[in-house]
Amino acid sequence: MPPCFVLLTDFGLADPYVGQLRGVLHQLAPGCGCIDLSHGVPHFRVETGALYLAASVPYLPFHAICLAVVDPGVGSQRAILCLRMGHRTFIAPDNGLLCLAAAQHGNGDARVWRLRPGIVSGNPSATFHARDIMAPAAAKLATGTPPEALGEEMPTAAMHSPVWIRPETTDSGLVARILHVDHFGNCILNIPSAADMPAHEMRHKGRRTPLVAVDHYAALPTGHIGLLCGSQGYWEIAANRDSAATLLDLHTGDSVTFPDVK
Repeated sequence: MPPCFVLLTDFGLADPYVGQLRGVLHQLAPGCGCIDLSHGVPHFRVETGALYLAASVPYLPFHAICLAVVDPGVGSQRAILCLRMGHRTFIAPDNGLLCLAAAQHGNGDARVWRLRPGIVSGNPSATFHARDIMAPAAAKLATGTPPEALGEEMPTAAMHSPVWIRPETTDSGLVARILHVDHFGNCILNIPSAADMPAHEMRHKGRRTPLVAVDHYAALPTGHIGLLCGSQGYWEIAANRDSAATLLDLHTGDSVTFPDVK
């Protein structure tokens, strides 16, 4: 069975960008399927794209080639990476987009290559590397080109690692970052669900909020704020049939402190 492409971008669907990306992949690797994971990552929100990717890895087809593009630094000197974890391969800019997936699912066998300039012919647009460089590279991989033919291998530890990749332990408690506010107003944190979180209070912008530990949304009493392990593999702040983000004025990128977790 041929590989399957998986697309994750912040392009939206109003412009022709996604269609052009899919068109290039179909031209160069016509036998491969294509799954749209999401094109609704908020513009330039690398941390949200990283969360979408890390949360989705276990559900991607074997031999998937994922093209992940949230790339506010397109055209700059930032590198383009090819990450291989098990039977799955990922191409993305080196801006942190791959860091959560590698940390959560690398299992010690992850390998990463920095793509060489000039791996594609022609004059790629400085503002659309996804179409003109990353998609052709993904197609090469799908048609049998090994990653080492596209770039130089580098240590996974050398990938760009943003401050939001993990929470920080401070004298004031555990400081976490909101990676994403979903459609329901749940605030997904940069704390994997495997972590112990005996938190009973959250602080944000000088406000103290009591927390109720639950395992599903309906267990929360109306008007209370809950802390639970969500379906995406990370802890989240939530409310029952309401938006925790609206109730607490929380936004993607905000820091929150759990004073009783140290």
